[in-house]
Parts: sequence; structure tokens; C-alpha cells
Amino acid sequence: MLLYQQIHGDHPERNLSPNKSGYHQRSLGHNIVCGMAVVTQILGKTIAIANAVWIIVANLLEYIGVYATCWCETNVVGMGSSGWVVLFKDASQLEQSAASAWVGGITLSIVVCLMALGFFLLSCWERDSED
Repeated sequence: MLLYQQIHGDHPERNLSPNKSGYHQRSLGHNIVCGMAVVTQILGKTIAIANAVWIIVANLLEYIGVYATCWCETNVVGMGSSGWVVLFKDASQLEQSAASAWVGGITLSIVVCLMALGFFLLSCWERDSED
């Protein structure tokens, strides 16, 4: 595809469609690359759609309470047979143990956002050229 862009950029009047006189012929490798460009574009969009559907379905299942079982509330999925479940802590104890993790997570996300903002601002500033 970049080859077509380059040819069209250099010679906009040139006809790029193949004809019988062989004015512009594509090789087998070029045909494969063009085909793979289309296939990967379709595959990427399909993966994006499947990802969006999966997120919506998982959220709906969470909302209607499918995951509110003893097995789903444990950490067996991540730890296997070493998993455990909280049985004897009340909400205030869980809140106290989770508060520092929330503060750290929010602080880290703010720092990352500010760093990204600084990077983008630095890349957008035009330098004064002294000619």
C-alpha cells in the first residue's frame, strides 16, 4: 500500500490499475502483502468487537449477580488450590485494609496521567528557530 502512495505522490497522473499492456504489474509478494493488509484490518476489527461484547456481557453478569457465589468471591481463580475466602472480617476491617491500596492506585494513576500530559505538551511546543 505504501508503494501505491509513493507512486501516486510522485506521479498523480499515473494510472495504477493493472492493464493488459503491463503498464503497472504487481508481483505475487505484493499481492500477498495487500491481501494480508485487508485480512489484518478485518481481524483487528473483529477482535475489537469481540472484546467490547465480552466486556458488556461480563458487566451484565456481574450486575445480575451471577458472580455472587462463594466460589466466585474467593481467589481460587488466581491462586488455585491455595486460594482462600474472607469469612470473619466485617466491612470496616476490609475498608481499612483496602484504603492504602486505593490511595496508592489513585496516586499512581494521577502521576502517570501528569507525566503523559507533560510529554504531550513538550512534544507540541514549537521551538523558536533563529535563522
